[in-house]
Amino acid sequence: MSDFSICAASLGPHTVRCNLCTNMATRAQVTYWHQHDPHIHYVYCESCAAQNGNEFCSCCEMSSPFACENEDGVQVYLMPAYGAEVLDSDWMCCEHP
Repeated sequence: MSDFSICAASLGPHTVRCNLCTNMATRAQVTYWHQHDPHIHYVYCESCAAQNGNEFCSCCEMSSPFACENEDGVQVYLMPAYGAEVLDSDWMCCEHP
């Protein structure tokens, strides 16, 4: 069972493509509350996530990734990326204040 659906092209049986380049995606952009809307949030490779102003919760980096599924039914595990100014003043998400 997936945590949420993503909009990303399949690269293989357990990989999807970054929405901005042809690399394998490793991160899903989420809100402070770990919600992902596939119509407004991106799926990124590490490089694109960093270059596009995303922030990272240091505690989430040690947590389990999200189970995600694309429109083709490909299931992948992606770490969170947070848009600019989404994290709290201590650079933490809702689960790690």
